[in-house]
Amino acid sequence: MDLEETKSGDAFETNAENKNMKLICCPLCEEVIFSREVANLVSQQFSLPEISKENTGNIHKMIEFDTAWQVTDQFNFENIGFLNKTGDVQYLICANCDYGPLGYTENSKTFMISCTRTKQLKEDEIPKNSKLPEELSLFLENAMAQQSSS
Repeated sequence: MDLEETKSGDAFETNAENKNMKLICCPLCEEVIFSREVANLVSQQFSLPEISKENTGNIHKMIEFDTAWQVTDQFNFENIGFLNKTGDVQYLICANCDYGPLGYTENSKTFMISCTRTKQLKEDEIPKNSKLPEELSLFLENAMAQQSSS
């Protein structure tokens, strides 16, 4: 699956307080990054390394962005991974599939996630068991079947 970043002109649904109205998800595995009404939509210039298929740890070409989902508490995330710091910047990736970088933090107080490197979904659009590995899902299904048959 070849992922392209969402075009900057795409609509990002927010409420009257400028918070996300839909779930903010990883575009690759659709794991939830933010629940509804958690992140603020902000207009701010920033750059992130280009997403590379090979995870060599090297910084690639930087891409400019102008819109982000912003939170001020790392516990607002449902799912996020932190890469090692590069100078003062720490890049953020999907903790489920390592896709990214999706955003960054410079001071661990403000976290910016690129709107165009994420996907907005409604609750009913999230795949069932998206958080469970296949082996665990099968184990739970078998355990529930055994319990109901006894």
